[in-house]
Amino acid sequence: MATLEVVIPPQISDKHSTEDLSVAEGGSAKFICSATGHPHPTIIWQKMPKSQKDRAKIRFHDKKGKEVHQKRVHGEVLELQKVSREDMGTYLCIAKNNVPPAVSKNFKLTVNCEYILWQHGSWSFQTVGTKLEIFLPKNQRTHGNF
Repeated sequence: MATLEVVIPPQISDKHSTEDLSVAEGGSAKFICSATGHPHPTIIWQKMPKSQKDRAKIRFHDKKGKEVHQKRVHGEVLELQKVSREDMGTYLCIAKNNVPPAVSKNFKLTVNCEYILWQHGSWSFQTVGTKLEIFLPKNQRTHGNF
């Protein structure tokens, strides 16, 4: 007797998945990527590189609390603890079950930092939340568009 198995390509459920997240530095972020299909899809997470030189590894803590850096993380849930500004970026959820096509969804993580300070020449820049402050040396004239 022959059997017929119906296969269904993966589909990510927006209804059962989280949205983009914005968390305070030092807090936690929990992304959920829920997918359906037959056979049941596997989920792989990757961090999208910010530049060509970016190694784009996911930083998370294992069950023993040890910090781990991996290129890919498997599972429906991606939980990041003690997030820092280096964790900020886009995380890609890929659902596949060997029935083409595989599907993916981007999740953006914004980390709200108390401040970031950097210098360019004699100018200093600082962000506080969403406000940018620019400090110029005394007697410095400014020209150009801001």
